[in-house]
Amino acid sequence: MKRREFISVGSLATVPLFTGSLVHAKAPEKISEESSVNFVWDGFFLEPKNYIHKLQEIEAQSGIQADFYSAGGVVKELEEKFCDITGKEAAVYMPSGTMANELSLRILCGSKTKAIVHDQSHIFRDEGDSAQAIHNKRLVPIITDKHFFTVDDLKARIQALEKGEVFYDGLGAISVENPVRRHYGKSVNLEHIKSVTDYARDHGIKTHLDGARIHLASAWSGISVKEYSSHFDTVYISLYKYLSAAGGAILCGDHHTIDQMSHFIKILGGTTFSSWTNAAVANHFLDGLDQRLLETVEQSTDLLLQVTDLDELEVRSIPEGTNVAFLTSKQIDLKTFAVEMQASHGIRMRSPINEELEIHLNESIRTQSNPELLSSFKSSILKSK
Repeated sequence: MKRREFISVGSLATVPLFTGSLVHAKAPEKISEESSVNFVWDGFFLEPKNYIHKLQEIEAQSGIQADFYSAGGVVKELEEKFCDITGKEAAVYMPSGTMANELSLRILCGSKTKAIVHDQSHIFRDEGDSAQAIHNKRLVPIITDKHFFTVDDLKARIQALEKGEVFYDGLGAISVENPVRRHYGKSVNLEHIKSVTDYARDHGIKTHLDGARIHLASAWSGISVKEYSSHFDTVYISLYKYLSAAGGAILCGDHHTIDQMSHFIKILGGTTFSSWTNAAVANHFLDGLDQRLLETVEQSTDLLLQVTDLDELEVRSIPEGTNVAFLTSKQIDLKTFAVEMQASHGIRMRSPINEELEIHLNESIRTQSNPELLSSFKSSILKSK
């Protein structure tokens, strides 16, 4: 795909094209000395020594208040920030996104046993059947060839349940993932979300948003996290996908729902003596995140447009996508290219699969200007022919 086609495809078509000051005047100020560009993750990846350094930096700048069994300290500070971001009444720290997702469905379903999910969702595919094995809830998948299901898909699935089961006790909850990892970060259209959640609300069904990477959906769509969250009863957001913590998750919702979580976290073995090492780093990177991601979208868009002008590489954008794109080539060896980018320029790349190189655009690119990045691309291309 070259420049004209690239501009017209996917969510990038809605992003203003910047060819001026942001990426051409001077290199953006580096976020930290340890930071390096990577096209592997959705954010910075801090090696252990850099993680320790970051904690020392945070302590020196503002101090870190320890929590006590995830209560108080920087954990409380982080929870309060996410309440403001999502517009929810309460928030609770959890050790993992899986626990956040599964406990949400458990509480939202109440005595009812079924929750509807997308067939390709993380909850259905990647959480070890814990809904059934631990929480006595049955996940009912909606199977589509899209990254979302419509309200008509939902109605048809509910009707099939009502007619096809002898002891149908009703539907407790519906979960929507946005953006969708197994569809390369595609974002769900807000109108689809609203139609599904409006139907659920009208029929007394609770809703959960698996928003592990919801800030990426927000940055690339222009829709705020608070707007996305407003349509759901509970919202989970990861602390390590792009907030660089070593682990952890935040779950937001109303007081009645969130107040029940601490007991279940405890009985499932998720309560740890302290969680400040995760919360402090996430709290640090959360400040100013929205603005940094907007700048990342601008710089990424400009960078990929310049890459499309290189004869040796083509860019495949993802329709309705967020931060994932693919590089292809008929003229160079992509594996050699990826190795060269890391070895000579310190830019981490994934290994190509099926003659495509998957790249994840994230704020680490702000540590270099686009002219610097493009120079690395060109140099690595020459050594990959």
